[in-house]
Amino acid sequence: MRRLSEDEVNEINGYLSENIDVVYGKLILAHIGKDTKRMLKTGEEPQEGRKLFKSMEASLKKLICYEWEYCSKRNNPEFNDNVNLVAAIGDIVATLSIGIPPFLIAAILVRKGLNQFCECS
Repeated sequence: MRRLSEDEVNEINGYLSENIDVVYGKLILAHIGKDTKRMLKTGEEPQEGRKLFKSMEASLKKLICYEWEYCSKRNNPEFNDNVNLVAAIGDIVATLSIGIPPFLIAAILVRKGLNQFCECS
């Protein structure tokens, strides 16, 4: 596992500690930042962020659960620390090249619960 910079640790901790609606709001804003024609009404960000995340779930599940084989790695002691887990998942998510901060997506996955997301037994 690579060593994280202080800025990366702070970014991850922010995503893990902020209100989940704020995190989903950041997700949609990161996504539409590339598409300035699309405007959201005030307060729509969390709902739209959840919709966006839902649309990415199949790709994320394939990548993290099946290709990276999260369920077989979940007992790794390094991943007892959510910052390390978000960093590892973020590095995997970065391969999707979707223009959204990978740690942001990874933090949502960790907060949702990867064991449930990947249907680990």
